Amino acid sequence: MTRELPSAVTAEQLYMAAILEELTAIRKALAPAMESATTAEVALREPVKRQRGRPKKKASAGA
Repeated sequence: MTRELPSAVTAEQLYMAAILEELTAIRKALAPAMESATTAEVALREPVKRQRGRPKKKASAGA
């Protein structure tokens, strides 16, 4: 059984290119969701930080 190197390399390159295309498509599809998740994560963190600092400032400002 003789294996021709050029066609084997070409087949492997085509396979890898197909995988790369699929991964790129997945990454592009997930990008908005990842952005939204990051935005939501930041939004959830910020109010907690503000709540800790604000009551003291409002109490001293109102007193």
